Amino acid sequence: MPEDFRLHPEVTRARKKIEILDKKILKLFKARFKQVSRLAYTKLMMDMKVENPAQEAKLYKKWKKTFKGTKVDPDFLDELFDLVTEYSKKEQSALFDKNRH
Repeated sequence: MPEDFRLHPEVTRARKKIEILDKKILKLFKARFKQVSRLAYTKLMMDMKVENPAQEAKLYKKWKKTFKGTKVDPDFLDELFDLVTEYSKKEQSALFDKNRH
């Protein structure tokens, strides 16, 4: 009968480490989106647009640099970047709509 790898100590340790990292990632996303809201209010007060293609390109370049030389699939990185930036723009747009009467 094969060993039940779900109960193997190394599997358990790895899963616990992943849980800890996931918690940290989610806390960082929470902090990031709080800053997105602050940025939206600033942009609103300064009569700026939500979208800033130059800033997005700069940020994307930093993301790519951070993951350069890793085994992270570039398509995954692209999708994650798009997901995060699109959500950020959506949240900013919602705040703009809510505060522009």
